[in-house]
Amino acid sequence: MDFIKKYVSHFISGLIVVCAAVIFMMPQLQDKIIAGGDVVSSTAWSHQVLDYQEETGIRSNWNPSMFSGMPWGLLSLGYQYNVLRHVDKVSQLWASSPMGLLIKTGLVSFLAFLLLRIHPYIACIGALGLVFNVNFIILLEAGHQSKLNVLANFPMILAGLIMCFNGRWKLGSAIIALFTSIAISNNHIQMVYYLLLTFFIFGLASLIIHIVEKRNLKTFLTGTLIALIAAGIGGLSNYSRLVSSKSFSEDTMRGTPILKVEGDSSSEKSKGLEWEYAMQWSNDLADVASFLIPRIVGGSSYEEVSSTSATGKLLRSNGSKKGRDGTYQAPMYWGGLPFTSGPYYSSMLFFLLLILGGFFLERKYFIPLFSSIVFLLLLSMGSNASWLNKPLFDYLPLFSKFRAPNSAVTMIPLFLSFIACLTLNKLIIDKKIKKIRAFKFTAVISLATIIIIGFISLTSFSFEGPNDARYGQQVLDIFIETREALLLSDFKRGVLFAVMALGVLFAFIKNIIKQTWAFTLLLGLVLCFDLVPVDRRHLDIDNWESMRNYNNQFALSNVDQQIMSMEPKGRAFYRVMDVPNMQSAKTSYHHNTIGGYHAAKLQRYQDILDYHVYKGNMSVINMLNAKYIIQQDGQLSINQNALGNAWSVQNVVSVNSPEEEITQMSENFDAKNVAIINASEFPNIPTSFSPATISMEEVTPNYWKYNVNSSGGSYIVFSEVWYPEEKGLNAYIDGSRVSFSRVNYILRGIDVPAGNHTIEFKFEPKAEGSFISLIGSILILVWVLINFLPERIRKKIPYLT
Repeated sequence: MDFIKKYVSHFISGLIVVCAAVIFMMPQLQDKIIAGGDVVSSTAWSHQVLDYQEETGIRSNWNPSMFSGMPWGLLSLGYQYNVLRHVDKVSQLWASSPMGLLIKTGLVSFLAFLLLRIHPYIACIGALGLVFNVNFIILLEAGHQSKLNVLANFPMILAGLIMCFNGRWKLGSAIIALFTSIAISNNHIQMVYYLLLTFFIFGLASLIIHIVEKRNLKTFLTGTLIALIAAGIGGLSNYSRLVSSKSFSEDTMRGTPILKVEGDSSSEKSKGLEWEYAMQWSNDLADVASFLIPRIVGGSSYEEVSSTSATGKLLRSNGSKKGRDGTYQAPMYWGGLPFTSGPYYSSMLFFLLLILGGFFLERKYFIPLFSSIVFLLLLSMGSNASWLNKPLFDYLPLFSKFRAPNSAVTMIPLFLSFIACLTLNKLIIDKKIKKIRAFKFTAVISLATIIIIGFISLTSFSFEGPNDARYGQQVLDIFIETREALLLSDFKRGVLFAVMALGVLFAFIKNIIKQTWAFTLLLGLVLCFDLVPVDRRHLDIDNWESMRNYNNQFALSNVDQQIMSMEPKGRAFYRVMDVPNMQSAKTSYHHNTIGGYHAAKLQRYQDILDYHVYKGNMSVINMLNAKYIIQQDGQLSINQNALGNAWSVQNVVSVNSPEEEITQMSENFDAKNVAIINASEFPNIPTSFSPATISMEEVTPNYWKYNVNSSGGSYIVFSEVWYPEEKGLNAYIDGSRVSFSRVNYILRGIDVPAGNHTIEFKFEPKAEGSFISLIGSILILVWVLINFLPERIRKKIPYLT
């Protein structure tokens, strides 16, 4: 009974957080789905291999549905050896995504705040601030669920780090190891990488504070070392997966370019993405200001506008479709990004508490947390803060592997919530701090900041963006009028919620509100009434679709039916070139395509697209077996010259560099009779061969079987993407493993002796370091369980007391 009484506030607060997440995502319980762009793409490109896995129980590491085939499974190879992946399901209370992710976000952050001995009611406010954080909701709407799944682990890692810095390293290190392991296993390395960079800033600021304030430096350094070891063990539990991902990334657009940059003698100049490409999504100052005023730059590229607004009236007169909530979607965003799904707004309450925390929160907490926020803001500005980001891009390992630096801001709410919770906790427990003086400064600074930003924006902004050139001046004038109205509306609501939050804080400081539960309840209501309406602009009834309607978008079109009626053997025997949708994955739901969409596209294939396919080189399109071409007008053309799954060539032309390989395949290139091979990599191949007949006998996503018959030695080219033997793609002739070559820059080729033979290709990559992952994850699990044993039992175990 005493236990229940002691922890009843914890249970109630945690239950509120979970219920809030469930209620917000209630349509999911009605068998509905958020049809974000990335969700649609993922459904399309994974359809074939997931169906195969369901039918056979075999997991495919090769995906033939797009880019003429790609080794996509290498991104997660070895994941099964990390036993902690099951803990992730527990943190979501076994709910499926996206509801499960919002539950995890709330529950993990709530527990993180409790570990820092923050009052459960305040922990509830911090958790709700993250559950309803606008940018997190936008991630769900856009389909970036893996990113949110990683971010949801970060509160625990940060809490564990703070605990280690303050001498509570036993539990802190276990928490760091556990949630670092889970975060890495969730497979969004960019977010983990940004977190590590930010923790370096956090740790450096903490070290300076410890030195300046003459705190216990030994405790801090010991905790830092233990935290690093714990994070390292968390990484080791994913060793197999990380090794596989690193190996694969070397072959993608994030690896070293294969072709020499024009005018440069070295292909080693850039080991990663190009600077301009990587920095396309760089925030400018106006974008960053959306932390305070959501629609300061218009909100999103498809912002909801009322039917009574100037833009709403325009859209209504043009017969545009109105949403179920009575609003229209319009391109209101005019900031510095190519486009965006919404702002970064994190609530007016968190902004006020950031300022208030600066006055009376201990410097060992405030300065490292605030420094992290500033660093992340600068990181997110990419090319607009090139003085910081260009040196990092050029010299910091792995930094150039990642694009879209603006994604760094998704971690800022984490640090804001910690400042907010620590500030509120100090407010209710410390009777000695000068609250009134700090409150007055907070009120003046916060209101002045909002008013100044609002005034400058309303009087100085042009409300025109780089994408507005496509609109006529009359339409643009109407858009500008609406954008200005949206900014003014959010400016007013910002002032209103600032005054409301300040009023609750003032009433508590002056002892008008005496009870902690009443104080936190009112603040929680202000927070939710502030955030949820902004969330609903980006995720409301219009974003949810019934599963039936969602699946209908993948229904067979007339063109799909035409193709499938002509291909009784199935999709493995042809490919489609969908000209209007070359960079979309949707066509891959029903057909194997030469286009597609994936963040980990092979560099060689991108080169083929850029040098030949996008330029309409039919010789290359033929060798990729693009038998069906969907034209720009949606009409289907049959490419009678497509070369099929495999063919024999008469001659092999040797070249000596990748540049020669790709440039030899001009419009006049005779792919049917000639193969081009880089002799510096694949030497001693004859130059002439006898003809052969070849047929594909069997095919699955991971396996290809052909029958070849020739009177003399033949050379066979396959319209399948080449991948190195040392990374898992193996060739067999009559059951004996043989070497094979890369031909025509991207395809497979093999020298076959005279006679009747069976050729097989098997993609069978091995998960290296699986034992390390298994042992590492088991060690972490044991260490966590030991930390939660009752004290009387732990005292009996040597070395734990």
